[in-house]
Amino acid sequence: MANQTAERPHEPRTNNNENVDPPSPNRERWKHEDELINHRLSWLLVSQTILFAGYGLVSGGSDGEGYTLSSEALRIGGMIPWLGLGTSLAILIGVGAAAWALWKLKKQYPNERLDVSTPTTILGWTCAGSLPVLFVVAWIVLIAT
Repeated sequence: MANQTAERPHEPRTNNNENVDPPSPNRERWKHEDELINHRLSWLLVSQTILFAGYGLVSGGSDGEGYTLSSEALRIGGMIPWLGLGTSLAILIGVGAAAWALWKLKKQYPNERLDVSTPTTILGWTCAGSLPVLFVVAWIVLIAT
């Protein structure tokens, strides 16, 4: 069998009776950019969770037992929405850059299968791009009120 594979390198390899495309450097580039989007969204969700929790603590101004927060804590509380807005915008730019790199890669190699399908990829990018936008809007609302 090893000789048959060597004689016919143009045929796709099989694994569990499914066609598997041979590894491609462009597919690896695609996978890398896709993983960067995943990492950036993870950073977004972790950072926003921490910032919203911190904002919730200081925005009350009291711990419920009559203890008033210090002026330093209140000043930090005033900075939290700006920090949240900045990190959301930075991650939105990073996700957009990775999506743009993927789009350019797809256009540069139109005959190479890099993704599942164009509609599926666009739907995935919509989700990845909407999360930072939603956090940007939330922080702007908090800053404006």
